[in-house]
Amino acid sequence: MRSYLLGAVVFALSLANVESIIGGTNTKISNFPFYASIRMYPNKYSCGASIIGKQWVITAAQCVYGLDRRSLFVAVGTDSLNRIGASYAVDRIDIHPYFNRITKANDTALVRLTRNIVFNQNVSSILLASDIISTGKTLVLVGHGATSYPFKNPSSNLTMIVTRSIDIAQCGTILRQKLTKSYLCTLAKSFRGACVGDVGSPLVSRGGSFGSRKLYGVLSLDQSCARGGQPDVYSSITDARPWILRNTGL
Repeated sequence: MRSYLLGAVVFALSLANVESIIGGTNTKISNFPFYASIRMYPNKYSCGASIIGKQWVITAAQCVYGLDRRSLFVAVGTDSLNRIGASYAVDRIDIHPYFNRITKANDTALVRLTRNIVFNQNVSSILLASDIISTGKTLVLVGHGATSYPFKNPSSNLTMIVTRSIDIAQCGTILRQKLTKSYLCTLAKSFRGACVGDVGSPLVSRGGSFGSRKLYGVLSLDQSCARGGQPDVYSSITDARPWILRNTGL
């Protein structure tokens, strides 16, 4: 895999020029306008996120736990890590009260911005899922994760893969870990899946007309990198929904 060094300028990143999430394809922000990214000043990519309201994004708790909100900003409206799009400062971070740093249970965090997000064709919110997901449901993961193992650099381009949900008990057996209803698992075809850099990224329904997608999961465990039939593990939005609504007023 070739890589290119970007110029050392303000608001630039040194990234591998790679194509997609492992086994995925490049996509445009207009296809997933709810996608956002958590970045550290001046412009270091940290994690994926999703716009869920005018002043709110949701990401993985591990992405923001223990960090000073003033060191972070949220970028929206861009499908490239080489561009910021529109940026918003962080006003408050709410970590799920039952987040477990070891097991990554309830790995969700709400990020409140200092001002309202300006919506347009490339920037909008996504609906929160409320239904219990059925086994075998077709879903889409969107993010900037590494595209091959053992390379660890995030993809400069926004990418997507189509995957399917699997039974939580089956997932726990494969991972040799007890999983509760706060988790959600998917397993894509061989050599397709999440990788380093995808944490916090959205798992959404496959789609339909604009605005009909729903957010089902926030990526939590991404170390398998599509190796050995390992599932990808997410925090369940359906399970976290009551907490989300209480804290955001959405």
